Amino acid sequence: MTSARHRAAELIAQSDRMPWSPECGALLLDAAAIADAGGEDQLAYAARLRLIDNCSIVEDSDLLLSTFSQALQQHRRDPERFPLQPDYPELDCPWIGTSGLAWYWKWVCSRLMHNPAVALADLVDTVEEMAEFYRSSGLPGKAVLQERLALAVHRGDVPAIRSLVDQIEITPDDDLADCAACSRSSLARAALLCGDDDRALAIIADVLDRGLTCRDEPAYGMALVLPALAEAGRAEDLATYQARSAAGLTGPEGVYVLAQQVAILAQCGQPRRAVTLVNRHLNWLAHDKVNVLGLFDGLLAIAIAGEHALAAGLGQLRMPSADAPELLAVLAPWGGGAAWTDGVAADGAAADGTATDGTATEEATAEEATADAAATRRHTVAEGATVASLTALAWRTATEIGRAFDARNGTTRFADDVARARVRATTTYADMNLQVTPEPEEAFADWGRQAMTLFRLEPAPTPVPQNGLDAADITWALHSAGRDTEAELVARQALADYPAALDRARVLRSLAAGRAQDGDLDGASALLDELAAAEADAGFADFAALTQDLGLLGLRKCTAADAPEAARLQAAWAAAGVDPAVAARALLRLRDALADAGDFDAVEALIDLARPLDGGPLDALQPGYVGDVEVVVAWERAAAEQTPERWERARNLASARLEVVEREVARAMLTAVLGEALLHLDRPAEAIGLFTEAFEYHQRVSSGTIRAQVACRLADAAAAAGAVTEARAAATFAAELAERDRLASRCMIWGMAAEALGVAGALGDAHEVVDHALDDAELTDPGLMARLFDTRARVRVAQRNYEGATDDYLESAGCWEAAGLPSHEVRAALSAARLLADRGLNTQARAVCAAALATAEALSDDPETAQQARDVLARLDDPGASDSDGSDQHGSH
Repeated sequence: MTSARHRAAELIAQSDRMPWSPECGALLLDAAAIADAGGEDQLAYAARLRLIDNCSIVEDSDLLLSTFSQALQQHRRDPERFPLQPDYPELDCPWIGTSGLAWYWKWVCSRLMHNPAVALADLVDTVEEMAEFYRSSGLPGKAVLQERLALAVHRGDVPAIRSLVDQIEITPDDDLADCAACSRSSLARAALLCGDDDRALAIIADVLDRGLTCRDEPAYGMALVLPALAEAGRAEDLATYQARSAAGLTGPEGVYVLAQQVAILAQCGQPRRAVTLVNRHLNWLAHDKVNVLGLFDGLLAIAIAGEHALAAGLGQLRMPSADAPELLAVLAPWGGGAAWTDGVAADGAAADGTATDGTATEEATAEEATADAAATRRHTVAEGATVASLTALAWRTATEIGRAFDARNGTTRFADDVARARVRATTTYADMNLQVTPEPEEAFADWGRQAMTLFRLEPAPTPVPQNGLDAADITWALHSAGRDTEAELVARQALADYPAALDRARVLRSLAAGRAQDGDLDGASALLDELAAAEADAGFADFAALTQDLGLLGLRKCTAADAPEAARLQAAWAAAGVDPAVAARALLRLRDALADAGDFDAVEALIDLARPLDGGPLDALQPGYVGDVEVVVAWERAAAEQTPERWERARNLASARLEVVEREVARAMLTAVLGEALLHLDRPAEAIGLFTEAFEYHQRVSSGTIRAQVACRLADAAAAAGAVTEARAAATFAAELAERDRLASRCMIWGMAAEALGVAGALGDAHEVVDHALDDAELTDPGLMARLFDTRARVRVAQRNYEGATDDYLESAGCWEAAGLPSHEVRAALSAARLLADRGLNTQARAVCAAALATAEALSDDPETAQQARDVLARLDDPGASDSDGSDQHGSH
C-alpha cells in the first residue's frame, strides 16, 4: 500500500469515528488532498462524499457545492470506479451508510434556490439536470418531483404547486425521496402558500400523530404553522406547538424555527422574550453565507418582533449581538456593513423620511433625517445597537433581499412576504398565552449577564424559623436534605422558643419523622410519647391515641411489605368506632406502603374520607395536610401509570393548591409537581419558571443531592423549551456539584445531567459527563451502568458515531442482564442490531437479534418485547420491507 493510500484511508477511518463537525470536515479535506496528490482517486472520492454529508450537518453550503461538483465529475468520468455509494473495503475504506451522490442532488438544488445570485435559468437547469441524472441512472423520480415542488414554492407559483402536489401524492415513496416527516412538512408549506391553512394544520397534526421525525422535524413543521394556529384561535395547540418546536433551537440549522418563534412570541404579548431570543441567536443569521433565504426569514421575524417591542416601549434596549463582525459582513452586500446604522434614525425611522412601516412621515424633512442619522451613528458608536436601530435595519435589509429574489424568480412572492410581515407587525393575539407562568425577573432575559446566576455551589446558611410552624417545616426539610445536625439544632431551639402545645406537636412530629426517615429509629421512638402528649395537650387526644397505635410505622418510610399492617389497623379502628375521617387522616401516614403495593385506589379512598378535616380544627397540626397529600399521590400515580390523563389530574390539583397555599415548604413541593406535570404534558416553557422556584427553595434548605436533582429537571425543561444556554448552565451546575461534594448518588446525577446536555445539543459535554461517570471506581450498580451506556449510545448516535453507539448498546444489554431486567436487555440489544444493520453488518445484526429474540421468548409476561425482536429480525431478513427513508441523517430544509 502506498503511503498516500495508507494515510488517506487512515484519516477517513478516523473521521468515521467522529461526529459530524468542523473538525471532522478538516480531516476529510486533508484525506481528499492527500489522496489526490498520491493518485488515489477512489479514496479522494470516498472522502468527498463523506465531506458533503459533513457540510450539510454543519451548514457549510459553499464547501458542499464545490465538493459535490468535484465528486459528480469523478462519477461521470467512470461510474463503475466512482459509484453512487462508494464501497472500497480493499482500500480499507468500506461504505459507512452516508447518503450517496444521488441524494446530494437535492441538497445542491435547495442551496442554489436559497441564494438570489444564482440565475433562474441556472437553477431550473440544475433541477432538470438532476432529473436527467436520475433517469439515466435508473433511479425512481419522486425526489425530482419534490425538488420541482420546492422550486415552485420558492417562486410562489401557485398553479405549479397544485399540479406538483397532485403528482407527488400519487407517486409511491422510494429510498431517495424525502423522509415521511420532511415530505409532509413540505406539503404543509405548499398548502400555506396556496392559502389552505386548514390543510397545512391537518398535515402537521398527522406528522405528530404518527410520530414522524427527522433531523429538524417535527420542530420545523410545528413552527411553520404557528401563525395559522394563532389566526385560527387554537390557543392550546399554539402553546403546545410553540413549546415543542422551540426544542429545535439547538444550532444555526434552526434559523427557520427561530424566525417563527421570535415572531409569534412578539405577537402573543411577549416582545421582551422575543428580542431576548434574537439577542441570543442573532449570529445564526451569519453562519451560512450562501443561505440568503435564512437571512431574509430571520430579518423579517426580527422586524416583526422589533415593532411589537417598540410599541411596548422597549426601543432602547441594547442588542449587543448585532455588532458582531460576522453579522455585519453578511449584511454588507445589502446596504449594511461596518456602518450599518447609516440611514437609521434613533426612533426607528429611516433617514429617507419613511417610517419603518414604509409610509412617509409628514414631519421629517431631508435635513432632519440626515441629522437624525448622524445622531444615531454617534449613539451606536458609544452604546451599541438597540432594538429600534436593529428593527429599522431588519426592514430595510429584508426588503432589499426580497427584491433580489423576486427579480431572480420573476414573481412577487417575497414582496408578498414582506407585506404579510408588516401586517403581523401590528397584529396581536391577546388571548394566546404561550407561557402561563412568567419567567423569573429575569433569569433568562439577562442582557449579557452570565446565564442562570442563581446557581451557587456553596451551601446556604441554616434558615431561621419565624414561628413554630415554620420551625417544623425547616426541621423536616433539613432532615430530608441530610443536614441532620442543623435539623436537630433548629428543632431544639424551636421547642424552647415556642412552648405552646400546638407548636411543640408540630416540631416534634417533624423531628421524629426526620430521625425515622434517616434510619435513627431509636431516636424517633424516644420522641413518640412526648409527641402523643403534645398532640393531646393541643386538644387532639383521639388523634394522639392513633399516633401511639401507629408507632414508628407512622414516622418511617413504608414499603409494600407494610401494606397488610395498614389494612389491619384500618379494620381495628373501624371496629373500635374511631371517627372514619380521623382514622383516614392517620392512615395517610402509611400511604407509601399502599402506593408501593400499587394500590392507589385505597390511598385515594382514604383521602376522600379525610377530606372534611382539611381546614378543620385537626388541620392545625399540619395545615393543608390532606390537600397536599392528594397532590403528591396524584403525582406518584401519574409517574407510575404515565398517561396524559393522570398527568393532567396532577396538574389541576397542584395548580389549584398553589392558589391557596402560603407555606414555603408546601409551595416548593407543589411547584415541583406542577413542573413535572407540565413537562410530561409537553409544556416545558411553563415548567421552567416552576422548577426555578423549586430550585431556589432547595438552594437554601436542601442537600447537594436534592439541589442537583432539581437542577437536572430544570435543565430538562429548559432544553425542551429551547432555552439552550440555560439548560447547559443548569446541567453543568448539577454535574459540578456532584463532583465537588462526591455525592453518594453522583453517578445518577451525572446521568441525569448528561441526558439534559444531550437534549440541549451539548453533545461533547454530555459525552464527557457520561465518560466521567463510567470511570468512577465506586460505580457498581449494573442498572445504573446500563442507563449510562444507554445515554452515551444516544449521544453517539447524535454525533454520527454509530460504531461507538453500537458498542454502548451491547454493553448496556450486558448490564441489564446482570441487573436481572431481561426486557431492558432485549431492547438495548435490538438497538445495537439496528445500528449494525444500518452499517451494513447484517450477519452480526442477525446474530445479536436472534440472541435477543431467544431471551425475549422466555418472557411469558412480556409478549410485546418478543414481537419487537421478531419484527427487527424480519426486516433484517427482508430489507425491502423496511421504511428506508434515511431519516436518521437526512433533512430537506
